[in-house]
Amino acid sequence: MVTDIIAIRNCIGHAKTKIDDNLNIHFWNDKEGYNFSQTYTFEEFIFFYQDFYRLLLIQKVSLTIVKLVQSLRNLLLSKK
Repeated sequence: MVTDIIAIRNCIGHAKTKIDDNLNIHFWNDKEGYNFSQTYTFEEFIFFYQDFYRLLLIQKVSLTIVKLVQSLRNLLLSKK
């Protein structure tokens, strides 16, 4: 399964994009097993990526907390 993020990244990488006069961004890719065609207004595209990066940040912070808790636990257990 290909997410929109991966599909858009591949469209950009393979020059399968077009920005019209109204700043609508068109993405399409029908090669390499894709059947992707999506159009975003500039504002929609910015919000789309803001949500994606927020989720990445939340995931990174969560993993960092888990690592810190594990390290603290190991430190406390090693002193017993």
